[in-house]
Amino acid sequence: MLFNSLPFLSFAAVFFMCWPLMRRHKTTRWSFLVAASFFFYGWWDWRYLGLIIISGLIDFVVALAIGRRASGGKGWLIVSLVGNLGILFTFKQVSRILR
Repeated sequence: MLFNSLPFLSFAAVFFMCWPLMRRHKTTRWSFLVAASFFFYGWWDWRYLGLIIISGLIDFVVALAIGRRASGGKGWLIVSLVGNLGILFTFKQVSRILR
């Protein structure tokens, strides 16, 4: 979905019309934002949704772990970096092999 296309303008219009309705409840707001993000990302190619879901879950779990620790969490930051860069490296190498 290109930013200057009619599908994007339609998507943006629906999103911004629904957004004020979602502001009342924090959980609903975050769920709507994640669903809209997945829809936008999946519009390009739904097969890559797994990458963004796995990356998001890694970062979500790491953020929860860092939030529980009062002294920060450099180790958890390294887990996030290794996980996300590992996904990127693996995806790039597999796509290069398949070409």
